[in-house]
Amino acid sequence: MYRLLFVVIAFFFVTACEKETILDDCFLQEGFSKVESEDLPCNYTAVYRYEGELYAIFNCCLCNGFFPPTNCEGEALCTVDSSPDCFQDFYDRATYLYAIAED
Repeated sequence: MYRLLFVVIAFFFVTACEKETILDDCFLQEGFSKVESEDLPCNYTAVYRYEGELYAIFNCCLCNGFFPPTNCEGEALCTVDSSPDCFQDFYDRATYLYAIAED
């Protein structure tokens, strides 16, 4: 189930990066806007910079799913088979940039 969810999310990012007009980066697309931390909706995407590359993590308060850091090409940095150190390293070293949500 988690792998199917990951594939769907990866597909979303890949198709969004290819078909939409890029405003600032591949995650900030038409139909999405930056959201202040105090105004985060239930479903939003947090964007980070890690090792010079942008990564996004989808957050959903009702989904209870696994959402790995994913780059603009839809590639997951960490997978369900990755070492827990992968996630810890990401959260320790990544710089939070902003959150986006659908308009």
